[in-house]
Amino acid sequence: MDDKLILAVFNYPELYNVTLPNYRCTESRASAWRNISIALGLSSEECKRKWKNMRDRYLKEVRMEIKSKKQGEIVPSRWKYRQLMNFIAPFTGSRSGGGETISSEPVKIPQSTMKVSPPSSQTAPSPTKWLVKDNGTSIPTRPRDEDELFLLSFVPALKRLAPQKRCTEKFYVFTCFVAMLEDTYHKLDMI
Repeated sequence: MDDKLILAVFNYPELYNVTLPNYRCTESRASAWRNISIALGLSSEECKRKWKNMRDRYLKEVRMEIKSKKQGEIVPSRWKYRQLMNFIAPFTGSRSGGGETISSEPVKIPQSTMKVSPPSSQTAPSPTKWLVKDNGTSIPTRPRDEDELFLLSFVPALKRLAPQKRCTEKFYVFTCFVAMLEDTYHKLDMI
């Protein structure tokens, strides 16, 4: 039931995405909770309570991971919903003050468990946008070259940006790279 609640909340970003205009719209949020309660067969208040508990547990697990990382040991969370809830990571921040941000490493889940359809006529975005891991094999086994490491060094700063700003900056980097390539090819044509 908890995994269905997580996926149902995923379908309503106004419940967790603080960058959306309707995040602060009480009616929009109430409507989302009503739709989730209908889909799960629970009251809206029960759904909200369960979600708050799960979100608090997620944040606690993340804080524990950050603390263990600072102490030099990497202790991954054993909570089964930790990875599934990573879609809220860009919209939560660590309160530790240490500049750490929550890791948003995605996870793969079976397609059949993702179908929590909202009772409205709206089509919700697919959770696969963020949930895409190959059971731990996404970490490359080959050594990374200096160019790859250079580009990866920008990732932490990029992840700290708001999603809309992040998209803008990625596009800017892309256009700079394309311009550089065009300039290089143009010089080669002149030779």
